[in-house]
Amino acid sequence: MSHKYKSETIIFKDLKNQVMVPNFQRKLVWSKSEKVSFITTLHNGYPFGSILVYQYEENIKNKKYTLIDGLQRYTTILDFKNNPESYLKFDNHITNVMNIIKNENNLNNSIKNRLNSEIKNKIILMVSEGDYKDDPFLLYELLEKSCDEVGVDIKDKMKDISLEQKEIEKYIDGYLNIDTIDIPTIFFTGDENELANVFENLNKGGKKLTKYQVFAAQWSNYLLTLSQEKYGKIIVDKVIERYNKLIEQREVDIEGYDEGKIRQTREINLSEYCYGLGVIILDTMDVFWKDINEDLANTIGYSTMAIALNIDIRKLNKIIDNKELFKDTKLIEELIKEIVEVYSDINSYFKNILKYPGSTNKYESQSAKDYQILSFFSSLWATKFENIKEYNIETGKLKRKSKYSKDYNMIKENFIGHYINDIYSGFWSGTGDSKVNNIRNNNGERYKVKVHIDKLESTLYEWWEERQRVASINFDANSRTLIVIQSFYDAYRYENEDYEQEHVIPKSYLQEIYKSKCIPGGSLGNLMLLEKSLNRTKQELSIYDTSNEYTKINYEKLSVRFYPSRDQFNTIRRELESNSSDMEGIKKIIDKRGSDIINNLLKSMVKEEDLIGR
Repeated sequence: MSHKYKSETIIFKDLKNQVMVPNFQRKLVWSKSEKVSFITTLHNGYPFGSILVYQYEENIKNKKYTLIDGLQRYTTILDFKNNPESYLKFDNHITNVMNIIKNENNLNNSIKNRLNSEIKNKIILMVSEGDYKDDPFLLYELLEKSCDEVGVDIKDKMKDISLEQKEIEKYIDGYLNIDTIDIPTIFFTGDENELANVFENLNKGGKKLTKYQVFAAQWSNYLLTLSQEKYGKIIVDKVIERYNKLIEQREVDIEGYDEGKIRQTREINLSEYCYGLGVIILDTMDVFWKDINEDLANTIGYSTMAIALNIDIRKLNKIIDNKELFKDTKLIEELIKEIVEVYSDINSYFKNILKYPGSTNKYESQSAKDYQILSFFSSLWATKFENIKEYNIETGKLKRKSKYSKDYNMIKENFIGHYINDIYSGFWSGTGDSKVNNIRNNNGERYKVKVHIDKLESTLYEWWEERQRVASINFDANSRTLIVIQSFYDAYRYENEDYEQEHVIPKSYLQEIYKSKCIPGGSLGNLMLLEKSLNRTKQELSIYDTSNEYTKINYEKLSVRFYPSRDQFNTIRRELESNSSDMEGIKKIIDKRGSDIINNLLKSMVKEEDLIGR
């Protein structure tokens, strides 16, 4: 097999005439200490990593190569050449100049401190201006005014200060000759779409890069212009907010970032667009995603864009193949609008189902997987829209499939059955991306078929049987999810006040023994939703132990929530007091209650207009 690259060692002087740094490659810049450390490595003559360059088609004529990987190394070398004062320490030279000035001058400590600071500043200024080699008396001229201001005469020190300036020049030249540094350079000669994989492989040995950082580097040259409409403005704000937060939190600079320019031109690159789209989606889906972070925004934004473009989400690098579409500002705005509308439909559907009963806006969706939600979007999108490339150029509208509404609504109605079955069967563990891709390729057919109630029953009881074998005290996400869904179907049994999760058999009863006795104290069978006001009164007791009138007037409400009877609680106490070896009575109560909740949920779902189907 022939190689898709060639490697050469090129001196920096020649390389800089061949390489272009992408103007829009906005990336975190090394910290000052990292830069200094790298220059020290070069000074010591130690080896360092290579750079990766690629010649895009438009640069063949001018024989220029775009820098793909090694930006920090390349720009740090360039920065040292232009600003050596930022990397070198001049302590010895400052001391030497200070000794020259104070010789034969009676200086107090205040003047000494001031002059010491002025000498340092003037040496740095002299080096930064870069013309000290042409003016042998530049340092003297810079210091003369400062010395006059404190009454120190240095007229007879001109020669000595000029000699020290010469020593500074020798120190800089001798520290590192940038032009002659050998730069290991890899010229990638393969297809442009392979760059992401190449970039990722090159960086495996160092700090692990996400594939989205790889795309950010690869796609930095591909710019698009956002509209001044609603979503164009939001994405501009999200991209700017992202960079400003990075600058504030990590105290770093970002190469090529100019907030004012972005707001004025509304021009961003494709990577930033996918990120901004992801944030908009996460903001829309408040039932499922509360903590927005960069990796999640990228995952959802890139994957959604791939789905909309009918691309396998395992091959996100193919998004760039559609770069011509992103030149249409109208299409970009319309695309975001339609994507948000589909996600809003999903969010609205689950908003009641996964909501804790009462007045609170709290949702239980921790069991949901990102790919599961993407699959919901994928099925609805494939059902609603034709290929995105067939949009109406004049209006900028996407082409909808004829008579899609019936299938679209049917798929939504079937979501809950699949949602439950897939969570409790572990369907989305493992390679979720391939499953999303299959659903997309089949135009969402999976969700057009209802989950049979018998299958759902089998899945839930199998999960419950396995869950009972696990010792626990804290509630697992799947148990919390099921109790909330069950409360949705039994909503008429709950008042309009806030509810909290609570242990039926108090946590204090089981804390010391649940591990040794293998009691599933944090499972569905020991979980209930209890009115916040009663829960504060009950605390570490059973409801029967409280003085609250609740137990007298609401016993029926307790029974329909499958709360143990007084006799059952007496059994629990006796078993705990006798320190039974197996706690079989407690386990049976938890087992029975969990089974009752599952059975009640299944019956309620069947009654709910045969939502699952038989």
